[in-house]
Amino acid sequence: MLTLQSGRLRRGLTKRQLALLTGVTETTIGNWECGRYHPQPALKARVETTLNAAIDWKGISRGFEKQEATFILMTERFLDDKIPSAQLLRRVQRAKEIVQFFGRQVEARQRMVKE
Repeated sequence: MLTLQSGRLRRGLTKRQLALLTGVTETTIGNWECGRYHPQPALKARVETTLNAAIDWKGISRGFEKQEATFILMTERFLDDKIPSAQLLRRVQRAKEIVQFFGRQVEARQRMVKE
């Protein structure tokens, strides 16, 4: 199975071309590729037929996993620094906000996958 982006690129199509072939907008294709939204079953079938490939729709959220790994590395890096307490507290607060954001993103993606 391929991701939507790799299937599109394998066929040599731009987002705009795939959008025209499937009857959606270029923005919609971009939203599907980044995992922001998932298409309805009829559109999934149309895209797979157009690309002549099986698409891993659940694997689209892998980009999120990459973002999460980057966040963890950044967190470890700033905790290792020798910085004043006030600045550290601001960084910890920001880290908490980011963790909460990612938690909401995971919950939203899980709900979308179930639909």
